[in-house]
Amino acid sequence: MTFRTVVTREFSGIEREIEIEAEISLYKGHRGKRDTLFGVRNAGPQLEPDEPPTAEVESACEIETGDPIDLTPAEEATILEKCNDYALQY
Repeated sequence: MTFRTVVTREFSGIEREIEIEAEISLYKGHRGKRDTLFGVRNAGPQLEPDEPPTAEVESACEIETGDPIDLTPAEEATILEKCNDYALQY
């Protein structure tokens, strides 16, 4: 999935907004393995934890120049927060 947003960066003491495009990978969540209960498969106690759907930023680049850009942890967290709704629907 491609996600476009704007980040603010400081260059030589001047703040500038940069339009970026981030490649996001969405991972489907799944239910963890369950034991058998009274002959019914997957009805018993949990053997593995459930995994929620997640999103991960694979790469990001500046739209204007096409140059790759390193996102700060805060910028990446903001992008992933915005993409979480998409991951839940995936």
